[in-house]
Amino acid sequence: MNETTMFIAQMLGPVLLAFGVGTFTARKYYVEIYRMIEKETLALLMTSMGLIAVGMAWIVKHPYWDTTPQIIISVLGWATLLKGVMFAIAPRWVENMADAVVESKDVLTFAGFFMVVFGAWLTWFGFGF
Repeated sequence: MNETTMFIAQMLGPVLLAFGVGTFTARKYYVEIYRMIEKETLALLMTSMGLIAVGMAWIVKHPYWDTTPQIIISVLGWATLLKGVMFAIAPRWVENMADAVVESKDVLTFAGFFMVVFGAWLTWFGFGF
């Protein structure tokens, strides 16, 4: 398997897994953090810039679409870039969408489940368990 794919899986897997579990064990904490960041427009601008930079680096360094892990990692890279761009060009729309996620227990639960599943799988794949 490609070294870049393995590296991203090793880095991203544990992060997704930890935050996914956090959505179940510390839901109120995550909602509180989101509400605090939402009020800070500079934080949103910096988040946009960071997501665009990370997304661009990700897709430039990982242009692979051959295997299932490569496809998943590439899709996540493009999603990171898209999220950053959306923060830059339509910040209110992104905020409204995020509000809907935070306010809906079902959507937040699904997002947490998604992060746990993909985080566990990427961790397993990346470290070869």
